[in-house]
Amino acid sequence: MRTLRAEQLSVRSPIAAFLVLFLALAGAFPLFAQEAAVDPDEIAARFSLPRVTSAEEFAKVARTLHPETPYSLPHAMFFIDRKEGNRIYYADSNRYRFHKDFLLATYLVPRGADVFGPIYIDEDRRFIVGTVAFQRTVDKYTWEIWEGDMATAEHLKTAHEVINRTFFTEVA
Repeated sequence: MRTLRAEQLSVRSPIAAFLVLFLALAGAFPLFAQEAAVDPDEIAARFSLPRVTSAEEFAKVARTLHPETPYSLPHAMFFIDRKEGNRIYYADSNRYRFHKDFLLATYLVPRGADVFGPIYIDEDRRFIVGTVAFQRTVDKYTWEIWEGDMATAEHLKTAHEVINRTFFTEVA
């Protein structure tokens, strides 16, 4: 094995350049860095609304399945945070495909945590999640949860009250 002497490691040496670059990057990205302080509320506020005050605002956070067809369904995901006094988030549903994506991206749940049980199964859950949709055929907004959600009657009552308190028109 060849040993390099100090005089061989000049700035012009590719090995020296690599080592300098490696050490600079290692200093910029420590291997055991602590997680930066993240404010979930600040992140969530950028990609959700705390209330929907108009049809135009709903359109900004809604995605539409089957647009330009009789079956088009504009809908937006909602999240009610029971831990934070039933704070609601109407998420940008074009940015996040699933409820878990929003919760993880905004740090409302810890990375690596089980998301399924705590939002769909557990009775003592932190979040109530679902969607608000505009039903074009009847010209009404409705809300729903996933059919496999084990939400209790109390969860449903809370969701109905919070949604109707924070939406510009009645939501059935």
